Amino acid sequence: NKVGLAGKSSETQFVLMNNGVLRMYSRNISKYISYCDSTDFGETWGEYTLDKSLKYCSNCMVSFINYSKEIEGKKVIVASYPSLKIRKGGVIKLGLYGEDNIVKWKYRKNVTDSLNPFSFVYSCITEDNNGNILDLYESDKAEFTLKGYSLKELMVKDRASLSLVETIKSKIYNKTRK
Repeated sequence: NKVGLAGKSSETQFVLMNNGVLRMYSRNISKYISYCDSTDFGETWGEYTLDKSLKYCSNCMVSFINYSKEIEGKKVIVASYPSLKIRKGGVIKLGLYGEDNIVKWKYRKNVTDSLNPFSFVYSCITEDNNGNILDLYESDKAEFTLKGYSLKELMVKDRASLSLVETIKSKIYNKTRK
């Protein structure tokens, strides 16, 4: 079996791709979430790939699910993870893919931002019966937060990072917070 997951991995998330491909996304110690594919139901695995569209804090739980509906004629993966260098900046991303299984992470919703810059760890997402995404995560002081989002709320065009104004607001807020 060939599994080379960028460092230690204690949590993995599986999604089913086209043509029976099983994809495993993994927590790791690099700056990007990694994945590898299996074409034989998990008996063997290909080499890992760092997904440069999924920059994250390193060494924190990630959550991935298949979404039940298509968007723009494409199948969808939903991801939730902390996107900053530390366990903050929680995001939910929607990745669209076709027959080639190449995921384009087109939409990004900030779960925590400059007005709510708290920790974002141990996120776990699911889809309810109405197609909404529920995100349960641990914030500061081991408090759990559950948020629900409609598909419309999640379909925000992706942008690589916080704007300069959001970054400054976040730094000021964190310095004044007790």
